[in-house]
Amino acid sequence: MNKIKRKEKVNGKKKECFSKDTETSLVLLSDADFEIVFELLENAKVEVFHYGKDVTGKVKIHLKGENAHLIYHYNTVNQKENKVEVSLFHEYPKTESHLYFHGYNQENHALSFNINVAISKGSSGSVATQENRIFNVKEGRAFINPNLYVDEYDVEATHSSFTGPFDQNIQFYIETRGLSKEKAEQLLLEGLLVQEGLTKEEKVSFFQTRKEG
Repeated sequence: MNKIKRKEKVNGKKKECFSKDTETSLVLLSDADFEIVFELLENAKVEVFHYGKDVTGKVKIHLKGENAHLIYHYNTVNQKENKVEVSLFHEYPKTESHLYFHGYNQENHALSFNINVAISKGSSGSVATQENRIFNVKEGRAFINPNLYVDEYDVEATHSSFTGPFDQNIQFYIETRGLSKEKAEQLLLEGLLVQEGLTKEEKVSFFQTRKEG
């Protein structure tokens, strides 16, 4: 794993181009709606740990050089009606993308992930994977739309999705170890959401679950 190079709050619009042969890790924090555009040039390697707190957002990524490599972790705690839309474009050969979008729906509202990945003709040898999960605590609604648009034969492209509650057997087991339902829920949440690059205070701020009682 790359060393964390930069941490910043991203609310509103952000656009950035990662130049040839760069290797970067970012921690992004969003507590208001956001719109992100990234461009990766030849041999650029970028890993993103993006944390959202009850927000709607758009992410657009262009892999604009051979061997451009992106790993994007998005983790959000949701309480209202929110949607995250992703558009990712493989535009050169041997580009690689790995998307991990995880959500935790605390209340009776909807959280949606629309994930669109396009591999253009001529982008042979490219790899694109998605892993999308939304867990509901109450009666919230979860929608995941994983779309792959592939116009090239010599590629690897896969996706997986899950929506629903935490496994009740696992939660029950944790509670039998003497923890309250809220504490058990918090442990499961911490296991779901990657927390790379965050301080203890930031974890509490972004990932706090329902209060005891």
